[in-house]
Amino acid sequence: MRWLSIFIFMCFNPTTVYSESAFDGSVMVPQLHPSGFSRNGEIQGIAVEIIEEVNRRAGGDRLHLNLVPYKRAKKTVQKGGAVIISNMAKTPDIEANVVWLFKVYEVNRFYVTRSNFPKLDHSQAKSLKLVGVLQNSSLEHTLKSEGHTNISAVKDERTNLRMLLAGRIDAWYTSNMLLAGALTDEESISRADIEMGDILAPSVPIYAAASKDVSPELLEKWRSAFASMEKDGTVKKIKAKYSF
Repeated sequence: MRWLSIFIFMCFNPTTVYSESAFDGSVMVPQLHPSGFSRNGEIQGIAVEIIEEVNRRAGGDRLHLNLVPYKRAKKTVQKGGAVIISNMAKTPDIEANVVWLFKVYEVNRFYVTRSNFPKLDHSQAKSLKLVGVLQNSSLEHTLKSEGHTNISAVKDERTNLRMLLAGRIDAWYTSNMLLAGALTDEESISRADIEMGDILAPSVPIYAAASKDVSPELLEKWRSAFASMEKDGTVKKIKAKYSF
Protein backbone atom coordinates (compact mmCIF):
# COMPACT_ATOMS: atom_id res chain seq x y z
CA MET A 1 0.00 0.00 0.00
CA ARG A 2 2.90 2.37 0.83
CA TRP A 3 4.46 1.90 -2.61
CA LEU A 4 1.08 2.46 -4.27
CA SER A 5 0.77 5.75 -2.42
CA ILE A 6 4.23 6.82 -3.58
CA PHE A 7 3.39 5.90 -7.18
CA ILE A 8 0.18 7.94 -7.12
CA PHE A 9 2.03 10.92 -5.60
CA MET A 10 4.71 10.86 -8.30
CA CYS A 11 2.15 10.65 -11.09
CA PHE A 12 -0.15 13.41 -9.97
CA ASN A 13 1.99 15.86 -7.98
CA PRO A 14 2.68 18.75 -10.42
CA THR A 15 5.68 20.03 -8.45
CA THR A 16 7.76 16.89 -8.87
CA VAL A 17 11.27 17.68 -10.14
CA TYR A 18 13.19 15.55 -12.59
CA SER A 19 15.59 12.71 -11.88
CA GLU A 20 18.60 13.53 -9.76
CA SER A 21 20.55 10.40 -10.73
CA ALA A 22 20.88 11.17 -14.47
CA PHE A 23 19.69 13.88 -16.80
CA ASP A 24 17.10 12.50 -19.23
CA GLY A 25 15.78 15.77 -20.65
CA SER A 26 16.86 17.95 -23.55
CA VAL A 27 19.99 20.04 -23.93
CA MET A 28 19.42 23.16 -26.03
CA VAL A 29 22.57 24.10 -27.97
CA PRO A 30 22.38 27.61 -29.43
CA GLN A 31 23.67 27.62 -33.00
CA LEU A 32 26.72 29.82 -32.45
CA HIS A 33 29.86 28.65 -34.24
CA PRO A 34 32.31 27.50 -32.87
CA SER A 35 30.43 27.08 -29.58
CA GLY A 36 27.73 24.87 -31.10
CA PHE A 37 27.36 23.78 -34.74
CA SER A 38 26.69 20.81 -36.98
CA ARG A 39 29.28 19.15 -39.20
CA ASN A 40 28.79 15.90 -41.10
CA GLY A 41 25.54 15.32 -39.24
CA GLU A 42 27.17 15.64 -35.79
CA ILE A 43 26.61 18.42 -33.27
CA GLN A 44 30.00 19.78 -32.23
CA GLY A 45 31.62 22.78 -30.59
CA ILE A 46 33.26 24.10 -27.44
CA ALA A 47 30.11 24.19 -25.31
CA VAL A 48 28.95 20.83 -26.67
CA GLU A 49 32.16 19.02 -25.74
CA ILE A 50 32.19 20.61 -22.30
CA ILE A 51 28.57 19.70 -21.58
CA GLU A 52 29.03 16.11 -22.79
CA GLU A 53 32.13 15.59 -20.64
CA VAL A 54 30.41 17.15 -17.62
CA ASN A 55 27.49 14.74 -18.07
CA ARG A 56 29.83 11.77 -18.49
CA ARG A 57 31.72 12.58 -15.29
CA ALA A 58 28.45 13.06 -13.43
CA GLY A 59 27.45 9.50 -14.37
CA GLY A 60 24.86 10.40 -16.99
CA ASP A 61 23.82 8.58 -20.14
CA ARG A 62 24.07 9.95 -23.67
CA LEU A 63 22.56 13.44 -23.86
CA HIS A 64 19.70 14.41 -26.16
CA LEU A 65 21.20 17.44 -27.95
CA ASN A 66 19.11 19.94 -29.89
CA LEU A 67 20.92 22.45 -32.11
CA VAL A 68 18.54 25.40 -32.36
CA PRO A 69 18.55 29.17 -32.98
CA TYR A 70 19.53 31.23 -29.94
CA LYS A 71 16.04 32.72 -29.55
CA ARG A 72 14.39 29.30 -29.44
CA ALA A 73 16.93 27.99 -26.91
CA LYS A 74 16.20 30.91 -24.58
CA LYS A 75 12.45 30.43 -24.82
CA THR A 76 12.62 26.66 -24.29
CA VAL A 77 14.72 26.75 -21.13
CA GLN A 78 12.35 29.32 -19.59
CA LYS A 79 9.24 27.19 -20.18
CA GLY A 80 10.28 24.59 -17.62
CA GLY A 81 10.54 20.83 -17.85
CA ALA A 82 13.84 18.96 -17.98
CA VAL A 83 15.86 21.40 -20.06
CA ILE A 84 19.48 22.57 -19.95
CA ILE A 85 21.03 25.17 -22.24
CA SER A 86 24.70 24.72 -23.05
CA ASN A 87 25.72 28.37 -23.21
CA MET A 88 24.11 31.77 -22.81
CA ALA A 89 24.77 35.24 -21.42
CA LYS A 90 22.97 36.65 -18.41
CA THR A 91 20.38 39.15 -19.63
CA PRO A 92 17.50 40.79 -17.70
CA ASP A 93 14.80 39.00 -19.70
CA ILE A 94 15.88 35.53 -18.54
CA GLU A 95 17.69 35.97 -15.22
CA ALA A 96 14.69 35.11 -13.02
CA ASN A 97 13.64 32.02 -14.97
CA VAL A 98 16.74 29.82 -14.96
CA VAL A 99 19.40 28.38 -12.66
CA TRP A 100 23.00 29.18 -13.62
CA LEU A 101 25.34 26.19 -13.61
CA PHE A 102 28.89 27.26 -14.41
CA LYS A 103 30.83 29.67 -16.62
CA VAL A 104 31.68 27.98 -19.92
CA TYR A 105 33.88 30.72 -21.38
CA GLU A 106 34.30 34.48 -21.69
CA VAL A 107 34.04 36.66 -24.78
CA ASN A 108 35.30 40.10 -25.78
CA ARG A 109 33.22 42.51 -27.84
CA PHE A 110 34.18 45.00 -30.54
CA TYR A 111 33.12 46.42 -33.89
CA VAL A 112 34.31 44.85 -37.12
CA THR A 113 34.52 46.92 -40.32
CA ARG A 114 35.92 46.44 -43.80
CA SER A 115 39.71 46.73 -44.10
CA ASN A 116 41.19 50.24 -43.97
CA PHE A 117 38.05 51.55 -42.21
CA PRO A 118 38.66 53.49 -38.96
CA LYS A 119 38.14 51.65 -35.68
CA LEU A 120 34.85 52.45 -33.98
CA ASP A 121 33.43 53.00 -30.53
CA HIS A 122 29.70 53.05 -29.69
CA SER A 123 29.37 56.79 -30.18
CA GLN A 124 30.92 56.69 -33.66
CA ALA A 125 28.90 53.63 -34.68
CA LYS A 126 25.63 55.43 -33.94
CA SER A 127 26.31 57.80 -36.86
CA LEU A 128 26.50 54.95 -39.39
CA LYS A 129 23.57 53.90 -41.57
CA LEU A 130 23.41 50.26 -40.40
CA VAL A 131 25.21 48.18 -37.78
CA GLY A 132 24.88 44.40 -37.94
CA VAL A 133 24.41 42.25 -34.85
CA LEU A 134 23.22 38.78 -33.87
CA GLN A 135 19.44 38.75 -33.39
CA ASN A 136 18.05 38.27 -29.85
CA SER A 137 21.53 38.15 -28.34
CA SER A 138 23.13 40.01 -25.46
CA LEU A 139 25.07 41.87 -28.16
CA GLU A 140 21.84 43.29 -29.55
CA HIS A 141 20.73 44.13 -26.01
CA THR A 142 23.96 46.12 -25.53
CA LEU A 143 23.42 48.15 -28.69
CA LYS A 144 19.88 48.98 -27.65
CA SER A 145 21.03 50.02 -24.19
CA GLU A 146 23.64 52.28 -25.82
CA GLY A 147 20.85 54.03 -27.73
CA HIS A 148 21.43 52.63 -31.20
CA THR A 149 18.55 53.09 -33.66
CA ASN A 150 20.49 51.80 -36.69
CA ILE A 151 20.48 48.09 -35.82
CA SER A 152 20.31 45.37 -38.46
CA ALA A 153 19.76 42.13 -36.51
CA VAL A 154 20.04 38.76 -38.28
CA LYS A 155 19.89 35.16 -37.08
CA ASP A 156 23.51 34.13 -37.74
CA GLU A 157 26.93 35.78 -37.80
CA ARG A 158 27.93 34.30 -41.13
CA THR A 159 25.25 36.48 -42.71
CA ASN A 160 26.61 39.54 -40.90
CA LEU A 161 30.11 38.88 -42.27
CA ARG A 162 28.79 38.53 -45.81
CA MET A 163 26.64 41.66 -45.50
CA LEU A 164 29.60 43.65 -44.18
CA LEU A 165 31.88 42.74 -47.08
CA ALA A 166 29.05 43.32 -49.57
CA GLY A 167 28.54 46.83 -48.20
CA ARG A 168 25.00 46.14 -46.97
CA ILE A 169 25.97 47.10 -43.41
CA ASP A 170 28.65 49.59 -42.38
CA ALA A 171 29.89 47.81 -39.27
CA TRP A 172 29.29 44.66 -37.30
CA TYR A 173 29.17 44.43 -33.51
CA THR A 174 30.35 40.97 -32.50
CA SER A 175 32.69 38.99 -30.25
CA ASN A 176 35.93 37.08 -30.57
CA MET A 177 34.01 33.80 -30.30
CA LEU A 178 31.47 34.59 -32.99
CA LEU A 179 33.99 36.17 -35.35
CA ALA A 180 36.15 33.04 -35.19
CA GLY A 181 33.16 30.90 -36.08
CA ALA A 182 32.07 33.07 -38.99
CA LEU A 183 35.56 33.14 -40.49
CA THR A 184 35.83 29.36 -40.13
CA ASP A 185 32.60 28.93 -42.10
CA GLU A 186 33.69 31.36 -44.82
CA GLU A 187 37.00 29.90 -45.99
CA SER A 188 37.33 32.42 -48.85
CA ILE A 189 37.38 35.31 -46.36
CA SER A 190 40.43 36.08 -44.22
CA ARG A 191 41.17 38.46 -41.36
CA ALA A 192 42.99 40.65 -43.89
CA ASP A 193 39.61 41.52 -45.42
CA ILE A 194 38.32 43.07 -42.19
CA GLU A 195 39.36 45.51 -39.48
CA MET A 196 38.85 44.52 -35.83
CA GLY A 197 38.22 47.40 -33.46
CA ASP A 198 39.34 47.84 -29.89
CA ILE A 199 37.65 45.88 -27.11
CA LEU A 200 34.83 48.08 -25.85
CA ALA A 201 33.69 46.35 -22.69
CA PRO A 202 34.92 43.94 -20.03
CA SER A 203 34.86 40.26 -20.91
CA VAL A 204 31.33 38.82 -20.92
CA PRO A 205 30.90 35.51 -19.05
CA ILE A 206 28.86 32.85 -20.84
CA TYR A 207 27.12 30.23 -18.68
CA ALA A 208 25.46 26.85 -18.91
CA ALA A 209 21.97 27.11 -17.39
CA ALA A 210 19.01 24.91 -16.50
CA SER A 211 15.27 25.26 -16.12
CA LYS A 212 14.10 25.45 -12.51
CA ASP A 213 12.47 22.01 -12.81
CA VAL A 214 15.82 20.18 -12.97
CA SER A 215 16.73 18.83 -9.54
CA PRO A 216 19.28 20.79 -7.47
CA GLU A 217 21.06 17.51 -6.63
CA LEU A 218 21.73 16.78 -10.29
CA LEU A 219 22.92 20.32 -10.94
CA GLU A 220 25.39 20.09 -8.08
CA LYS A 221 26.82 16.92 -9.64
CA TRP A 222 27.29 18.82 -12.89
CA ARG A 223 28.98 21.73 -11.12
CA SER A 224 31.36 19.36 -9.37
CA ALA A 225 32.16 17.61 -12.64
CA PHE A 226 32.94 20.91 -14.34
CA ALA A 227 35.19 21.96 -11.46
CA SER A 228 37.18 18.75 -11.88
CA MET A 229 37.52 19.46 -15.62
CA GLU A 230 38.93 22.91 -14.93
CA LYS A 231 41.34 21.50 -12.36
CA ASP A 232 42.77 18.80 -14.63
CA GLY A 233 43.00 21.05 -17.71
CA THR A 234 40.24 19.42 -19.77
CA VAL A 235 38.32 22.68 -20.28
CA LYS A 236 41.47 24.42 -21.49
CA LYS A 237 42.23 21.60 -23.95
CA ILE A 238 38.70 21.72 -25.42
CA LYS A 239 38.95 25.48 -25.98
CA ALA A 240 42.39 25.16 -27.58
CA LYS A 241 41.00 22.58 -30.02
CA TYR A 242 38.77 25.34 -31.43
CA SER A 243 41.51 28.02 -31.35
CA PHE A 244 39.79 29.89 -28.55
